[in-house]
Amino acid sequence: MPIPPELEERFTQLGRGLVQANVRLGQVLEALGKGGGGPAEEGPALGALLDLVDALGETFARREETRGRRRWLPWARRNGEGAREDLWRGLALAREAALEHLAAQGIEPIPPGGPFDPALHRAVEARPAPAPALAGTVAATHRQGWVRREGSGRLVLRAAHVSVYAEGAEGGR
Repeated sequence: MPIPPELEERFTQLGRGLVQANVRLGQVLEALGKGGGGPAEEGPALGALLDLVDALGETFARREETRGRRRWLPWARRNGEGAREDLWRGLALAREAALEHLAAQGIEPIPPGGPFDPALHRAVEARPAPAPALAGTVAATHRQGWVRREGSGRLVLRAAHVSVYAEGAEGGR
């Protein structure tokens, strides 16, 4: 089933961007290995690649929301619902390729949940703890954090932005 020209152009641009980001990522990681650089937010290419992976993840998290939307209907009628699934498969492949490349470079996401660790997390919100035992734990992740394995340690490339359960918290940012 054919992909609509406007989506085909977007995929072409995405593919070019991933190739460029791949090359640039190698350069950024090399600079980090030589003691240059710093957090990913200071390295635009690496930061952009991490943001792309995050955006693709968020897209998949909201996938069901697009079912039955009017903007998909004319395209699905012309190309069949299978074309829509092909689009999702293409996006999934792009995300997997980026994650595999990051993993090959020793870059991995900070796992969600668990105890709040100021070395890995940036608290952006306090929420009342539903139980005293949950105070000091991560309630929700708003922005994925990333680390790079280095020997027996880890270098935080981007701290995870999280909500934290706190005793007696009123909530808010």
